[in-house]
Amino acid sequence: MAEDVYSVWVNRLSAFGDDPNTSLAGLPEITVDYFPASTFERLMKHINRAENKVMERWDSELSRDIRHASDTHELSNAILHSRKLLARRIALDNHPSLPEVLRSKLMKNATDDINNLQKDLEKNVGKSTDSWAVNSSDQLLEIVRTSPLTAVLSENYQNNDAIMQVINQAEQYSQQPDSSEEEDNNANNGGSKGFFGRLFGK
Repeated sequence: MAEDVYSVWVNRLSAFGDDPNTSLAGLPEITVDYFPASTFERLMKHINRAENKVMERWDSELSRDIRHASDTHELSNAILHSRKLLARRIALDNHPSLPEVLRSKLMKNATDDINNLQKDLEKNVGKSTDSWAVNSSDQLLEIVRTSPLTAVLSENYQNNDAIMQVINQAEQYSQQPDSSEEEDNNANNGGSKGFFGRLFGK
């Protein structure tokens, strides 16, 4: 029975890593004493691998969308759109079928990561005022703070249909093909700091 539960989780995590829109509904509940420690360690590796794939996709898509942005409206849409992937990471890390002790650890890491991403974005966005035809870095900083990445940490965020509808609308601005995307993805191995460095010329 435990092996079946483990297999269900591993298979779903693999699918989720490849496609973050994969449903996480119906995953069997796991308690702290359900698996031996070694099995929990293996499960954590699969969870971490799925998280990393989601964040790599987030990095790639936000980089692409900001590169396509020609004005502050499209910049705001790019940031708004990027929240959807972060929200999917939260959906995994805070999954109710995981033990509370594991959820707490995953959510602490996710909270730290997303807070740091927001800080880095605020720190670096003002260095590229020429890219979006604004007069001051304060305008860009206001946009970043008005549409913060950290909004996904709100308990009500993923259950708010209106918010998700706005995000889906913003996605329409980011579906155009880009011939340089493959090259950018191949170079995309520096983590969040590398991403913001490339994006803002740091």
